[in-house]
Amino acid sequence: MRNCMTTSLSIGILLGLFVAREVRCAVVTRNVTYFDDQTELRGYLAYDDSWDESAPAVVIIQDWDGITLYEQQRAEMIVGLGYVAFCADIYEVDSGTDYYSLYLEYTGNATKYLRRMNLGIQEAKSFSFVDSTMVAAIGYCFGGTGVINLATAGVDLRAVVSFHGGLTRRAEYTEGTAIPAVVSIHSGGSDDSASDIQQLQDNLTAGNASWEVTRYGGVLHAFTMQLARLAI
Repeated sequence: MRNCMTTSLSIGILLGLFVAREVRCAVVTRNVTYFDDQTELRGYLAYDDSWDESAPAVVIIQDWDGITLYEQQRAEMIVGLGYVAFCADIYEVDSGTDYYSLYLEYTGNATKYLRRMNLGIQEAKSFSFVDSTMVAAIGYCFGGTGVINLATAGVDLRAVVSFHGGLTRRAEYTEGTAIPAVVSIHSGGSDDSASDIQQLQDNLTAGNASWEVTRYGGVLHAFTMQLARLAI
């Protein structure tokens, strides 16, 4: 419940609204094929088809092991909070299962990683039932790093929320880049170093962002995962 509530409060406050529409949670889900030039990508869409007006959307950036049941469940939870949810595909269809190598490839190539995330954001905005002016991005671990990169690159989002995003392999901030998104970082107190947190805060301040960093004392990495509780 704590994890769901943290997500709800973070997204709702950062988008500047809590959804007033009736939430029936008649969740419709489907895979969505889209492309990066000739490369096939497959995202996961969740929404409530009983809504009669466009809704704000949350783009979920996958963890290091691709779009799994974890991301899909989070998407369905987010629909229950009154948003459309779309899991962006970073690795592409038929990318194989050597996830660690894929993780290193994308965290080592900020341009490629940003391109794939931006394609997912544009795909989410393209749906007729999405209010394209009200889009946020959230991510966990690898995806948590990704959404920080989106923010510091100045991507036009209402908000980004990062859960246990690794900070040592994030993209370098370019001085002078304005950061329009409101940024919320959730970090294990025993995970990221104080110096990494301070550097990120300095970058967010330099970009004139509205930001908050919440650290959880004695908490390790991946604290939103059920199995992580065994290590806390």
